[in-house]
Amino acid sequence: MQLVLAAGVVALGATVQRTLGFGAALVAVPLLLIIDPRLVPGPIAIAGIALVVLMSVGTSGDADWRGVRWMVLGLVPGTAAAGLALLTLSPDLLALTAGAIVLVAVAAVATRSHVRIGRRSLLGSGALAGFMGTTAGVGGPPIALLYSSATGSTLRATLARVFLASSVMTVATLALTHRLGATELSAGLAMMPGGPLGLLAGRKVSARVDASRLRIGVLVVSAASALVAIARVVL
Repeated sequence: MQLVLAAGVVALGATVQRTLGFGAALVAVPLLLIIDPRLVPGPIAIAGIALVVLMSVGTSGDADWRGVRWMVLGLVPGTAAAGLALLTLSPDLLALTAGAIVLVAVAAVATRSHVRIGRRSLLGSGALAGFMGTTAGVGGPPIALLYSSATGSTLRATLARVFLASSVMTVATLALTHRLGATELSAGLAMMPGGPLGLLAGRKVSARVDASRLRIGVLVVSAASALVAIARVVL
């Protein structure tokens, strides 16, 4: 039952991703932490691979390839730093870290902080995305903020390619730090169908839903879920 609920959460996140251009992990991760903290970061990293592969198909012309190259380069030190953190964090502390990262990401997205796209900002966003994605399963906000002025198609295409590289690095790092075993792999595969189903639903939802209202709803749900996940560990 938990895995069925988790797959539904992944589908919800994918629907939001298809509609807004970002938000899959921002929605899914705090809800998964409530269902079972062990679903983050390993299983969600596995489950998200199908989503980013499908988002990459047929969108190469929309991607900012210069940005992709520099951000992927930034992923390397960010993911390496995350690997060191994973070696020292307990499961409870990892759950707290994930919840805190979601709250920080929500605040950053809500304020719509604008950063000029340049070599340094691309490298920095890639490093942050690598660290956040590997430790907490939420790597999108730094990139979404950097591309806040870009079109939805450019944001989706660029995110998909950076996430694809990030997913490979994250899975490898989690395996090397013994955070990804047979149990996490099977859970991630069970959740994986939620991504394609959510993308299909998003095609219909995007034409009928007010994106600005959905954005507010995403931030409220994400923040509330993250607070509940933190409270479960603390209390």
